[in-house]
Amino acid sequence: MDLDSVLDSASTKKEGSKKSNIPTVKAGEELREIVTSYKEVQQKIESLTAKLKDMGETIIANALEEKEKYMIETGTFIKSVKIPTSKKDETVTVVWSDWYSKIPLDAKEEIQNNFPDNYDSYFETNRSIKVKDVTEDDLKELIKRVGKDDFAKFFEVERWISPKTRFTEDQHKLPKDVRYNLNGLVKQKTPSIKTK
Repeated sequence: MDLDSVLDSASTKKEGSKKSNIPTVKAGEELREIVTSYKEVQQKIESLTAKLKDMGETIIANALEEKEKYMIETGTFIKSVKIPTSKKDETVTVVWSDWYSKIPLDAKEEIQNNFPDNYDSYFETNRSIKVKDVTEDDLKELIKRVGKDDFAKFFEVERWISPKTRFTEDQHKLPKDVRYNLNGLVKQKTPSIKTK
């Protein structure tokens, strides 16, 4: 039995949510004023959030550059760096996690081309299998028999590629062309910036 073809037959694709038709109701003058103020505060928060995001991206980009320099110079893997502020003895800490966005299976060959000898050391295929909402009769049938022809009838499968911890730790040692080739495929989750 070819496991990949059976799992492919049950793979699902996520669909976007549908818009709903929500009616506008009547509101008194006091409520209208509160709603207006709420929207104004919300807009200020969104503006400040966008500004904070831009500043964070600048901090992270510079911190990443310094982190990589440090790891290359010392040969030591680090997950975090501290950056001094303009105030004496104050720093912020940028922390990277070992979490990545899911890499689609159709990118496997491209990634393998960059790791011809050690792909399995750096990457693995993950899967999530869910039992569909089935009737009691279907559940009894599932218990009696699950064959490859019926697999997709009972299960939903999601599969993806994930970097292993070794990839995170060895990333800075990889040749620049390999890191460049993986840039759009392997996306590490945005690091956090801690101010305390």
